[in-house]
Amino acid sequence: MEDDVNWMLTSTLLHSDGSLHLLQGRGNGECRVMSLSRLTEKLKEIESVLSTWSQKDVFFSSLSTPTAGLVAVLSDAASDDTWNDEYLCVNATVTKAKKVKDGFQLTGLESRAIWSLNTRDNKVRHVFLSHDFTLVASVTIEGTSSEKTPLLTATLGDTNSNHTTGILYTADNKWVTMFEGKKTKKESGTMEPKKEHQVALTLHGKKVFFCIDGKFLVEEEVLPTDEAPLGPAHFCFGACGQKGHNEER
Repeated sequence: MEDDVNWMLTSTLLHSDGSLHLLQGRGNGECRVMSLSRLTEKLKEIESVLSTWSQKDVFFSSLSTPTAGLVAVLSDAASDDTWNDEYLCVNATVTKAKKVKDGFQLTGLESRAIWSLNTRDNKVRHVFLSHDFTLVASVTIEGTSSEKTPLLTATLGDTNSNHTTGILYTADNKWVTMFEGKKTKKESGTMEPKKEHQVALTLHGKKVFFCIDGKFLVEEEVLPTDEAPLGPAHFCFGACGQKGHNEER
């Protein structure tokens, strides 16, 4: 990379004999400067994170949860309006929700939890999703309203625009899938109030798949291409710009 005075900047991490160093170089063709910094505290932080990952893998494996490819988990850890990722990567933001065991209870028109991944902010840790991932959530719906109520909304970005998909439930306890905010399809599957449902959203290439309690609902081609890297991805549970009176966890 280049700075404002046309200096070429390079950085390299070096790990050897239990030590971590940052090698930096600057040059403009006529002059070159090198510096070497020891990152003792950063190495301790990295080792702590890796240890946490190993501990979480052991814990979730004991619950028969697949850990191969597992990159993030939102469960019981939380503070104020933040739902903490057990793997110390990207946290979710919670609005007007009540903390309960292993999650949050969402009540009201403005209650929601938003999980934003593939973001470009250098000040936060990142989870980088590809065109092949699965998001699984355990959800209990206490009751229904007279309107379609949003459960999960996903906004997936590419190089040109954002594409929205999601799943809702109706007053007569039916699942409805939504694509680009317009196209909806009522499914034959039945939502049971007060029962814990397993909701899964999978992106495979350009297509999105929805499954509930292990039963396939629908697939839809959402992205125009899978050749470019997946852009920002935002997952929202609850009130995501649509009307509804949801009460769920």
